[in-house]
This record gives sequence, structure tokens and C-alpha cells, in this order.
Amino acid sequence: MLKNESMDKIIENAFIPYALAVLQDRALSRYQDGLKPVTRRILWTMNIKNLKHNGPFRKVSSIVGDCMGDFHPHGDASIAESLVRLGQCWSMMVPLIEPQGNFGSQDGDPPAAQRYIEAKLSLAGEMLLEDTVPGVVPFNSNYDGRTREPQILAGKFPNLLINGDYGIAVSLSSKIPPHNPIEVANAIKLIAKKPAARIDEVMDIIPGPDFPTGGTIKDSGGIREYFETGRGQFFIRANGVIKNIGQRQQIIINELPYQVTASSVIEQIVNMVKEKKTDAIFSVQDYSDSKNGLQIVIDLKSGFDAKEVLQFLFDKTKLQVSFTVNMNMLNEKGEPQMIGFIDLIRMFCDHRRQVIKNKILIEIGKNKERLDLLDVYRKMSSHIDKIINLVKNHMNTKLLVKDIANLLNITEEKAKIVADMPLKKISKIEREKVEEEYNLLLKKNKELESILESRVKINNIICKEMDEVIEACGKPRLSRIR
Repeated sequence: MLKNESMDKIIENAFIPYALAVLQDRALSRYQDGLKPVTRRILWTMNIKNLKHNGPFRKVSSIVGDCMGDFHPHGDASIAESLVRLGQCWSMMVPLIEPQGNFGSQDGDPPAAQRYIEAKLSLAGEMLLEDTVPGVVPFNSNYDGRTREPQILAGKFPNLLINGDYGIAVSLSSKIPPHNPIEVANAIKLIAKKPAARIDEVMDIIPGPDFPTGGTIKDSGGIREYFETGRGQFFIRANGVIKNIGQRQQIIINELPYQVTASSVIEQIVNMVKEKKTDAIFSVQDYSDSKNGLQIVIDLKSGFDAKEVLQFLFDKTKLQVSFTVNMNMLNEKGEPQMIGFIDLIRMFCDHRRQVIKNKILIEIGKNKERLDLLDVYRKMSSHIDKIINLVKNHMNTKLLVKDIANLLNITEEKAKIVADMPLKKISKIEREKVEEEYNLLLKKNKELESILESRVKINNIICKEMDEVIEACGKPRLSRIR
């Protein structure tokens, strides 16, 4: 460091670029696919390995090793941790991978070692990877230039809107709640056809977040606020039932707030009893299992009202927590930006429109290449005998190409294709079949060009895609909103 260099200059030249690099390469997700680099690379690795939802599972250690070797050389721990989360149904509203084996538990139990557990893509993960090819989305070279990887995934599954996001970086954090897949898909259909839809119209479809662990959301305006601005706050409360056991009452908690573990709640209650902050509780036990799900049983002493005790516990424990929404993400330029939930839906629709257009342009280009070849075949079919004689009698390839070009009135580049064809193939060209394929491709390209020119047709494609998302990933709302 130079003695005369000011701290402002040092921060500008060193710290700010570092902070931005952390945001872009680790902490924040892209708005298009809702993924950080490590999770995008995991899914891309699984796609390359062809680990489809209807195929066999693969050892997680194998997936982690390939991802680390080809795309993410930053150690296996971060890759394994991210991969496991993608398969946890209590962390993801719609998991992007299908797990097999011990992937941990909602109560915070750790997963088994990589070598013992297996995974493959879920249907949602496949939908997110769909259309991810060069030309549709940008690709970059991997860290050592041996292969290429996508900057974003192109698929129709609206991952950030459904699964949300969580990340902490230098001076900036992101906390986006998950939402119900059916509601999100229907809201996208509304915005696709009516971009200027009012917030009330959207909230009639999506009343608020929906958490994979259920719970009751207590809202006093925070949901509407983050829908508009990207920032807001609300409370999530546990759900349960009250039972009468003889002269005493019992509280059974069967839904906890998102990212709250049963063990942490039980520990808080036990400590309060030990510190004599409440005389109402006789015992608290965790009877949760895979068959009956979450069950925290709180036995009360005789003479205490369960509703009053429960309200006390809401105030003093994690049975009720606040959720502060910060919808920070990377925008189209790769820069951090806070985006309101409704604007994010509009941006996703714009993203899908561009993907659809890019797909159509690629298909039109391939069809045109085929049409050019078929046009050569059409011209050849009228001069088959002459071409065969030219090929038989010419010893000089350059002269043969020129003669074919003159005969068929085509470029020498196209004439070389004819010159390189075996005589057997030339003799088998059938004019009727060539004409049929030529006319079909012409018709197909006209249809594709009409879609490109019609926003309505593209919007209809988006709506059809959302119907497919609902069919594959739809589930009833789990969280109540009050």
C-alpha cells in the first residue's frame, strides 16, 4: 500500500471489485433461473451425465467429483452441501433433484456421506435445463478452457419465483420466500397476456408466500410491500392442535415456521421451564417420525389454559418468527438489483419470450440449411444422367465442380457437395420425395416466422408451458395467510 494512497481509493480499487465478484460468483442468483453458480453447475453436470428423472440414480460422490473437476474447482464440501439442499423437500418448495438415501432431516440432522447417498434430476430440474443450448442462452468457457458451461439455464420452470433464494454476501443479502407452483404458473399466464396487470389482480392469484413446511403467515402489509418493492416483512407461526387429556390439556405442534427445527424449539421451552419463566408446562417431547411427520407434544399442568400458553410460546420462542424479504438478485447485466415480486414475474416472461424467439431462429436457420441442400437435389433430379456422366468422365475435381456449377446454375460451394456424393446416392435421388420435404420445410418456416412476428402466439406458448409446470409440479397450498 502506498503511503499517500487514501482509504477511499483503496476501497474503490480493491474492496468494491472483490465485493462485486462475491455477489456475482457466489452469493446472488440470476433472475432468469434463480440459481447461484454452484447449483447451476451441479444441475448442468447431472444433465451432461444424463441423470434423468426416469433413469437410474448416481452416487452423489460421483456427481460432486465431476462437477468439481469440470466446472467448480472450489472443494467438494460446498458442492455436496448445495446438492443435498436441492433434494430436501423441507428446504425447496419443488426439489430440483430426486434424492435416495439419508439427505438429512427437517430437524437439522446431517445427511449421510457422499458415498452413501444417490441422486438424479427431478422433473422440475429437467424442465429448468430444457432449451439450454448455445444460441438460446450464452455459454462461457469453464475455468480451464476444456469445455463450456451456460451462464444461465433457459428452462420454463420459474425456479426463483417458486423456490425462492437465500444468500449473504459482502454488504448485501438476499432472502426471497418460496411460493406455490400452481399460483405462480397462473400469475405468469396473467402477466404474459396482460403485462400491466394491477397488483390486486396478481394477489387474487398469489395471496402471498407458501412454505414447504406449512405454518400460518401473519401479515400486516408486508406481503403487498415486497410484491411492489422487493422488500417487506411478515410473521410465520407454527400450527398445531389442542387436546384434552383428562384434567389437563396437551398442545401438539405439527407445522413449524420455515427453517426452524424442532430441537431448537424444544430447547427453548426446556430452558424456560428450568429458569421458571413459566409454570404451565409439565413436559415437552418430540415424537416426530417419517410416518406421522412432525409432532412436538407439550403437556400442560392441570389448571392452565392451552390457548394462553400457546400465545405465550409464540411470543417467547421460535414457534413464531419474523421473515424479512430482500429480493436482491443479479439482473440481465449481471449486476445486483432489488426487484419487486411482480416485476420479477414480468422479467421472467420477457426471458421466456427471448428464449422462445432464439429457439425459433435456430430452427429456422437449420431448416434453411436443409432447404439449400434440397434445392440442389431438386436441380440434380432434372440432370441425373448428365451429372453421372460428368462424375464418371472427370479426373480433375476442380473442373468437375465448375462443370456441375454451370450445369445446375449453383455456386461452386454447393457444386462441391454434389461432386463429393457417391454415384449410388446421386442415382437414388427421387424428385417427388425431395419436393415433398422441400415444401414441408417451406411451410414450417412460414409458420415459425409468423410466431416470431406475433406476441400473442408467443404468449400462448408461455401459457402452455405454465400448464405443463402445473401438471408436473402442482401441489396444494401449504401455508395459511391471515
